[in-house]
Amino acid sequence: MRGNVDYYVSLASPYTYMGGRLLPEIIADTGAVFDFKPVMGAQLMAATGGLPVAKRHPARLTYRMVELERWKRHWSIPMNTHPKFFPRG
Repeated sequence: MRGNVDYYVSLASPYTYMGGRLLPEIIADTGAVFDFKPVMGAQLMAATGGLPVAKRHPARLTYRMVELERWKRHWSIPMNTHPKFFPRG
């Protein structure tokens, strides 16, 4: 798959962290060129009708943690899923 990939990243996102760890291997395997496009996650959520983490329903917050732990184990990624200063708003 040689080609260009627009890669949107939010530095506050654990999913950006997890996906980014695989990029060197993906680039090596595909020869694709990645064009990094930083986004502000909170602004993106607001513009698309989503809620920031701190304002989500408790059931959604619980499931979010289940998913983060699941992906953390699946990829064997070191990750603090309960950082001291998150969510921040």
